[in-house]
Amino acid sequence: MPPPGGSPVQPLSDAGPLPPLGAFPLPDRLPEERLPPLRPGELLLLHTDGAEDARDAARRFFPLARTLETAVSSGAVRTPEELVDRVQAALLRHTGGRLADDVALLAIRRGVARVPSGRTAPESTGGAVAPPAAAG
Repeated sequence: MPPPGGSPVQPLSDAGPLPPLGAFPLPDRLPEERLPPLRPGELLLLHTDGAEDARDAARRFFPLARTLETAVSSGAVRTPEELVDRVQAALLRHTGGRLADDVALLAIRRGVARVPSGRTAPESTGGAVAPPAAAG
């Protein structure tokens, strides 16, 4: 759910990208960043820099944030597949169908936990629901 008066699209990190693979040796330990957990129903889009760096014939960058806001705000996106399809179609329209760099898009959605009747959900995230004890 978007914040009141805010965008439904929020970046999870402001960390800068790492250099391209193979261009520089990677450090022994990569920086870690704790991100908030996805709430039920939220979508997360992971993408490579090729998505944001794609340019049109006038050399304007692809408006990824605006594309996501439009897709999500319109209510037309309900599944991760629909989100990837929308972003991919907009990206190809923007570039005239010619990408100068590779692009990877991965969308995931946190589902709503479903607990079978007669069982209770674990209180902590990541737990498992134990089967009922055997009679006898």
